[in-house]
Amino acid sequence: MKKKLLTILALSFALHTYAQSSIDSVLAQISRNNKTIQASNQLMEAEKLEHRTKLRPDNPSLEYDYLEGSPVNVGAQHEFTAAQSFEFPTSYIKKSQLSKERSTLSEIEVTTRRQNIMLEAKKLCIDLVFRNKLQIQLKEQKQNTEKLLGDFQKLLDKGEGNILDVNKAKLQLIEIKKQFQENLAALNTGQQKLESFNGGNKILFNDTIYPLRSELPSFEQLESDYEKLIL
Repeated sequence: MKKKLLTILALSFALHTYAQSSIDSVLAQISRNNKTIQASNQLMEAEKLEHRTKLRPDNPSLEYDYLEGSPVNVGAQHEFTAAQSFEFPTSYIKKSQLSKERSTLSEIEVTTRRQNIMLEAKKLCIDLVFRNKLQIQLKEQKQNTEKLLGDFQKLLDKGEGNILDVNKAKLQLIEIKKQFQENLAALNTGQQKLESFNGGNKILFNDTIYPLRSELPSFEQLESDYEKLIL
């Protein structure tokens, strides 16, 4: 359990080291809308309720008997019996401790699952930042090469240009267009994946600035935070 908690602390810090507000906004939406996170929270609450229910004593049992009178002048008799089983007090103490430990374990599992999802979403956002920056550069290169090709073609038409320059520009434009379309496809795929993280809800991420990052705390600091957490 200690190892799991330290892992959670490290992941929690990693998720907060990036200060980009738009990424934070995207992650906030994903935290609310992600189907896996929602299902995990519901399961955790159900498990906690089950653990608490097991602390209660078993339901009492009721019995009813009808006894005919014998002899007749005695009259018929109705008999109700209620029975309730109890365990030793120490047993309930142990059960309570076990219930708390199981509830804590459920919380750790849910938190770990959530942090993993959020970390994957953040990595996807950072990849989209790269793709967005690259797309702007490729678009600019594409426009410049198209203009260069047009200029070379005009010179060639006037008899002042070189067919080699025209062909080189054409080949360069073909390669840039290929890279442009490949990156655009990667952007669309990443955008769709980001929306799947967001529970299928529409979300647009077009950032081109990498978020700031600070250093990960030392193991000693994480261990100290862990000690505070369990006390």
